Amino acid sequence: MAITITIAGTDRTTKMVEYSARYSDVLLSRNTLDVRFRDLSGGFRPTRGQEVKLLEGATTHFAGLIAEDPIEESEGWNSSGIGAYLNFEVRCGGYELICDRRMVARTYTSQTLSTIVLDIVAIDLALEGITTAGVETGPTITELILDYISVTAAFNRLAELAGMAWWIDTSKVLQFRARSSLLAPITLTIDKTITCRVIPAQSTYRNKQFVRAGLEKTDSRTESFIGDGTRKTFNLAFPIAAVPSSITVNAVAKTIGIRGVETGKDFYWNKGSTEISQDDGATALTTSQTLAVTYQGEYPIIVSAQDDLEIAARKTAEGGTGIYEEKEDRPDINEADAAVDVAKALLERHRLTKAVEFTTLTTGLLAGQLLPLDLSVHNLTGVNYLIESVEGSEHPKDSTTTQILYTVRALSHDSVGGWQRFYRRLVGTEVTIPRANEVLHNLRTFTEAMTLGQSLTFATAGVESRVGTALVGYSEVGA
Repeated sequence: MAITITIAGTDRTTKMVEYSARYSDVLLSRNTLDVRFRDLSGGFRPTRGQEVKLLEGATTHFAGLIAEDPIEESEGWNSSGIGAYLNFEVRCGGYELICDRRMVARTYTSQTLSTIVLDIVAIDLALEGITTAGVETGPTITELILDYISVTAAFNRLAELAGMAWWIDTSKVLQFRARSSLLAPITLTIDKTITCRVIPAQSTYRNKQFVRAGLEKTDSRTESFIGDGTRKTFNLAFPIAAVPSSITVNAVAKTIGIRGVETGKDFYWNKGSTEISQDDGATALTTSQTLAVTYQGEYPIIVSAQDDLEIAARKTAEGGTGIYEEKEDRPDINEADAAVDVAKALLERHRLTKAVEFTTLTTGLLAGQLLPLDLSVHNLTGVNYLIESVEGSEHPKDSTTTQILYTVRALSHDSVGGWQRFYRRLVGTEVTIPRANEVLHNLRTFTEAMTLGQSLTFATAGVESRVGTALVGYSEVGA
């Protein structure tokens, strides 16, 4: 079958000389396509953002956007400009690139994954042509705070919490799927492979997981203070998590403001501070006055989870305690139950694993699918492996046509490669922590055409001759 490459909806294959294409489909990472070609037709320059598709016959193997302006190289120019042509190196990414350039700033509480995802798409992605037929209901997410992070980062966080995978397919349909629901179209047998090897992969194993999370809220509590005629600042037992629900003096309600932001209030507070302070111009409370503050405090969260069966198995095999411990910092998580869920998910994703790498001409394999194995020669029969990556490159079929040769990597568990990169990215630059008392100043620039018109009328008076008014030394001749 012929290989076809379209750019901006036009088949460019026939205009490409000495072209090559290689695509990569990687779980929880950016699908990519690299195209190198020589253009003899002239007048065609691919540009950033144009849509690109790679097809083999009627099968679309890749669809996405040009990620950056291509590299150009000129050859064959002479003084008359005859015989000149351009070489292009075009780097493309999947439609997930659209998610990189859109931001999300919302909070979701006790909503299903699909409700959250559909809301994000409706607000941020609908006009980009992305649809949601592939989004499964998923679990209920206890709390999700998205504080001006990319849609990509938001979807990554949801995938982690739900134990799911997400991508945008070649038809621009958003897929959010449980891994168990994605079964490969074949069972892998040795005759379907050209080469095959099995690799142990154990570097990230753990059976006891600590998660140091953010700050949990206390139940609503009331603390009381008696004035002494001097002090105006009162310290609570916990740092304040949110605006106090009430502040009273002798049961009379008082106004509340944010210290350093608002003025003209009776009392002030700041998130993360234990202090409640009176307005500077107010009279200090006396011994006959009682201040009562009702609020929710906050305290740091650290949780642990362990797999007792795994610990017992390692103890039997190795001796000693059999414990492998790891710690993750997740300051964006502000609920202990959610932190426990993450700890359990990390244990599940970092077990002892194996990887199978093979080359094949069989089509239809995608990252994220569960691939049944029947490889008796490797003692791998009746098990499902998770496809982590699929790479395709042109391979000669005969003297005149080419076909795509696939290099596939599948894991006995999803703890290697893509997951490692995913976690480093999530814990690193993708996490944003809301700052206390943060105020958003949303600057927008508008352009407006304005036409200004002004007419002036000048009147010339006669020569001034009134006594006491005429200018000394002034005269007009021939008036």
